[in-house]
Amino acid sequence: MNQQCGRVRGRSCRSQAWRGSDDSGFSLIELLFAVLISGIVMSSAIRTFAVYGHRFSAQQTAMESMQELRLALDVLCGELRLAGAGLLTRDVAFLRMDRQEVEFLANLASSTTQMTADALPGQRDLTVEEATGWGKGKTVVLCTFERCGENRLAADGRKHEITLAAPVTASIPAGSGLFLLNRVRYYLKVEEGGTFRLMRDVDGGASTLLGGITQFRLDYLTRQGTVTADPRVAAHVRITMGVGANGPLLTRDVGLRI
Repeated sequence: MNQQCGRVRGRSCRSQAWRGSDDSGFSLIELLFAVLISGIVMSSAIRTFAVYGHRFSAQQTAMESMQELRLALDVLCGELRLAGAGLLTRDVAFLRMDRQEVEFLANLASSTTQMTADALPGQRDLTVEEATGWGKGKTVVLCTFERCGENRLAADGRKHEITLAAPVTASIPAGSGLFLLNRVRYYLKVEEGGTFRLMRDVDGGASTLLGGITQFRLDYLTRQGTVTADPRVAAHVRITMGVGANGPLLTRDVGLRI
């Protein structure tokens, strides 16, 4: 039977074989349709990944902005707490207190020393325990048991000696304390695009603490929590600060060490 089919109906057998092969494969139209569907699926997947990538990037940026904002607030709050050091020789803690600017005296590095020998009226060179790193022009506070007074350094501090810009006016006994005070100022500086930079100025050297600021406000409060513009009764500072158009906004209250 197979031989007969091969001899008599060979063409018909071959035709059936070809038809069987066509039925089990793909036509050109089917292949093009499959490629089209794959392209649509891939395009949709790419758009989805792009959307998620954008969201992830935005979240990452927001997290970084929040971290930078918190670090800047930590620095500002930590130094504001030291503003009471100016009360050693003054009636008020703040040299300047505005909504977007504050200036005060603070012992930022906890720099202190003691006199190891008596000083007489008119004397400018004082013998101390340690004064290395005390820079020329810095403000110093000299405290006896009775009172404290301000002066300035006429030269860089040495191992066991400092030189004052003005001579002492009364006898200073050994054991009296000396404190180094920094003049600290925080203020806003305009950036391109309408945002601001929070500047930190210590003894005349300014640097950027945080950029991209869209909100910054300082409120000064009494011990009872009421807002005041009188530096004589200011005991707390409320800081409100934000970054970015839709970025984080934080508020902190700082109590002065007075």
